Amino acid sequence: MKALKPLLYTLIFCVIATYTTSCEKIKEAAEFDLLYNVPEVSFNVDSTAVSIAGEEVIALETSIFIDVDSLNRRHNLKKIESARFDFIRLQVVSPTNINLNWLKSLRATLRAEGMPETEIATYVNEGEQDLIVDMVQNNSNITPFLLKKQFYLRIYTQFNPPLPVRTVTMLMNSRIRITVQPL
Repeated sequence: MKALKPLLYTLIFCVIATYTTSCEKIKEAAEFDLLYNVPEVSFNVDSTAVSIAGEEVIALETSIFIDVDSLNRRHNLKKIESARFDFIRLQVVSPTNINLNWLKSLRATLRAEGMPETEIATYVNEGEQDLIVDMVQNNSNITPFLLKKQFYLRIYTQFNPPLPVRTVTMLMNSRIRITVQPL
């Protein structure tokens, strides 16, 4: 009988460990991603607002509203596991005959009522001559911002004046990847 006790304890431990591991794997397998395309935003960079080289200015501030309750109902969700920006892309719309050598750096942040401003992406121009910039995401989990009714995306810029023209029109595109767990 004494010889069976260690075997019984080992068996119970193995059953519990297997059950716990299996449940976690099932939970992970059931998770899926929802992709939310943030509406495009057009904005102007005015050369008269760019006065001092290296000074950081807000080039864009736009509000984002994602109805999390509606997402939960539509997809029968238990909870949001995480949310991150997939990409933030800035593109020169006009004039099309210039490049971005006048742009020194970019920094994207989120802010919401009662929360500290949080950096989510950056870009440093290393001599690129393109009309499109893909910011580097820092994989910040933005779930707390989604749970607010509304939050704001800010794009801070640093310039290498002078701008090649008086006004540059730019377009911002972005997408949020929301990892969710069904009921």
